[in-house]
Amino acid sequence: MKHFLFIATCISALFFLGNPAQAQEKPSMFEHLTQTELPVMTLSLDMTELMGNKKTNNYQAATLKTADGHAFKAEARPRGKYRRINGEIPPVKLKFSKKEMKAMGLDTLNEVRLTFPMTDSPESEALVVKEYLAYRMFESLSPYHVRARLVRLTIEDLHVEKTYRTMLCLLTEHQEEVEARLGGKMEEIYSLDPKLLNQEYAGLHAMFQYLIGNTDWDMSAFRNVYLFRPADGSALIPVPYDFDFSGLVSAPYAVPNSESKLVSVRDRWLMSEGIARTSLQSATRRINDAKANLMAICNVDAQTGMPVAESTQRYLSTFFKHSEEKTNMPERMKVTLK
Repeated sequence: MKHFLFIATCISALFFLGNPAQAQEKPSMFEHLTQTELPVMTLSLDMTELMGNKKTNNYQAATLKTADGHAFKAEARPRGKYRRINGEIPPVKLKFSKKEMKAMGLDTLNEVRLTFPMTDSPESEALVVKEYLAYRMFESLSPYHVRARLVRLTIEDLHVEKTYRTMLCLLTEHQEEVEARLGGKMEEIYSLDPKLLNQEYAGLHAMFQYLIGNTDWDMSAFRNVYLFRPADGSALIPVPYDFDFSGLVSAPYAVPNSESKLVSVRDRWLMSEGIARTSLQSATRRINDAKANLMAICNVDAQTGMPVAESTQRYLSTFFKHSEEKTNMPERMKVTLK
């Protein structure tokens, strides 16, 4: 566990491209809940009401109990797109009482996001862990990231007084907290001109998505990527999130971007229109230099009980095999795992 804690807490300090403003002075609810790795929690709510409202943004009463016995009153509502409709339990946004948070000396950033396994199975839990690894990898490469942590969660259904089994879930920051932590704002710009992008970070974002085999993003459509504007008004920085359609995760429901002409999400397609070639080359070198750390992040089998290290490391190795010379990567890559 000590090794896992070292990787999880220290690795994100490496390979930074810069230092965003740290605007928060008090810990947020997200930080309070994730002071330790794999915190244990219980979420109590009416599951019948949640499932009946999965296509709406209606809030319902909920309680989140932490391992120390503290019960936080909250409101919960469904969120997301594909997993919201097709998951056995839709992802939820939890909104906590600002009054209670102030009393505890916390910041008033009171919203977090929870993502559950798509089905009640160890295989679906493993997919959640793989997506977590993608978040942690990007966190280790760039200071401009969305934080995500694994939690062990039990659901108590207040409608039928039923307790669901404990499962591994993904707890992520809300957009407002990312803005506050980095010191800036997210912007939505239609028909985005690539010239508005910070080329260094745009190159890193594109090559990271290529590394994990993810084509499920679109800056102009604000799909699974934020456009962050630093407080100094400098160029926009892409901040990705939601990686379940990536080749690294390889969810059974995932399909490639239709424009990619790919047959499988395991294969790669470089989405880099408008990004300078030199930025892509620099990003490739940066990712290559981080190879050992990226591989180490995958070593969570013992802590999570999920055998994901071998498959994720083998997938990453197909990128590194073709980038040994640290030059241009092919626009398309057929991934064959023996």
